[in-house]
Amino acid sequence: MMLLIQLRLLPLYRRAPFGPGFWAFSFPFAAAVTYGIHWLVAEHVPDGTALGYALVGVLTAGFAVLAARTASA
Repeated sequence: MMLLIQLRLLPLYRRAPFGPGFWAFSFPFAAAVTYGIHWLVAEHVPDGTALGYALVGVLTAGFAVLAARTASA
């Protein structure tokens, strides 16, 4: 559900000027990924390890982009 809401707000985020406040969005995403990984483990999802690594990879890439934008601003 959170993903759908964030996707709906994407045009608004693109128009908003970048600032350090964008880091506030990183914490809920990190919590959601952590929850997702716990769910993968608890439900014994096939290929759950690969999915977990993919989630962490996407989150890490997002943090890297956020850090680069912060450093350049």
